[in-house]
Amino acid sequence: MYKIFINDKPFILAPKTNRFETGQGSLLIAYSELQNLKQAIDLMNLSAVSNLTITGDVEAMWKELLQEFKLINAAGGLVKNAENKVLFIFRLGKWDLPKGKVDKGETLEQAALREVEEECGISKLIITEKLLTTYHTYTLKGKNVVKASHWYSMTTADNRPLKPQTEENITDARWVSEKEILDLLKDAYPSIAEVINNYMNI
Repeated sequence: MYKIFINDKPFILAPKTNRFETGQGSLLIAYSELQNLKQAIDLMNLSAVSNLTITGDVEAMWKELLQEFKLINAAGGLVKNAENKVLFIFRLGKWDLPKGKVDKGETLEQAALREVEEECGISKLIITEKLLTTYHTYTLKGKNVVKASHWYSMTTADNRPLKPQTEENITDARWVSEKEILDLLKDAYPSIAEVINNYMNI
């Protein structure tokens, strides 16, 4: 299954065997009923649609989606310190987790570690597990892009002051307690809330 956030709305590609709950603003369509996937993507621009699920051959749908969107891989971390606080950054008006594009020749793990170090000025990072991959779309130089962000759980013993990477438009970096996270998520992207909600049980 793929959950892609288009205009911050979930666009889900799922097998027919899944069970789905439908509510106000939710649409459920069989892939076989569509002329093409772009027809379904266009529905995401309708204000009345809050989420859309297409059921069918998931990999066939994903392949068709990549005919409309260029795939860019990124990697980042959900980082905890010795006090069990989580590392957040503030970038372009949104609370976020540190991540960035994977450079040529890098593994996903190497990219995740490098991006956290560069964006927050910390080291001594240890990856503990792979979490999940989130997907969201945007426009870059007039082209449609789907970014696959590969997330890793990390720990660090580095207790130096954080140093936000201002050249990447990061204006704040801070350690946040679990009680504070819920407030931050009000000003975060849905894909970031997905990472937090699924892996921290808050």
